[in-house]
Amino acid sequence: MLWIHGGPHLSYGHAFHYDFWYWVSLGYRVVFCNPRGSSGYGQSFAREIIGQWGGKDVTDVLGFLEMVLEKEGRDEEEPLYLLGGSYGGYLVNWIVGHDHRFKAAVTERSICNLYSKVGNSDIGFQNNPHQLGGKDLWTDEEHIMERSPIRYAPKVQTPVLIIHAEQDHRCPIEQAEQWFTALWRLGKDVEFIRFPGASHALATAGRPQQRIARLNGIREWLYAHA
Repeated sequence: MLWIHGGPHLSYGHAFHYDFWYWVSLGYRVVFCNPRGSSGYGQSFAREIIGQWGGKDVTDVLGFLEMVLEKEGRDEEEPLYLLGGSYGGYLVNWIVGHDHRFKAAVTERSICNLYSKVGNSDIGFQNNPHQLGGKDLWTDEEHIMERSPIRYAPKVQTPVLIIHAEQDHRCPIEQAEQWFTALWRLGKDVEFIRFPGASHALATAGRPQQRIARLNGIREWLYAHA
């Protein structure tokens, strides 16, 4: 399981991560890293992806996976899975439109359309133009859509499970609805689990029964694509 963190200016660190221990207990190998854009490695490292989401960050994530598999080995029958949330969900959506090595993917609280997110997210008009390198709706539509995973939906071959909270104001649920509708219309293997009353922090601070349902949904999706 290749996991991608959110942010993008966050990082995985030396802290207890319930999800990872849960998946390891089921026999999965969990792989994660801090690609360019992550915090903790200096400002220049964090700024390397400004205006270039889906570029050097993807190179780092997939390069790290390849390095791990080369170092530790992999049975050819062992499936690869791709998972991530928030900005990590954006990268999941982006990668499945450009790379077809994964047996299945899970995208949570994700982003597929950077153009519409500017006007819907609680930080859209402030944060998104910054992350897009100063690009704005009225002058740079082509660039914004070129960096949006929804443009590459026809190229998706990987089965995708979408998980999203209905009260997510950071990455509004319309992002998940757009992504599901696009993949479904194109005849892709896609499912959508939506959680009423939950927020962007569903996975870590949501209602216990919803957190359990989330893990069960992911587990069943992976079992179905073993």
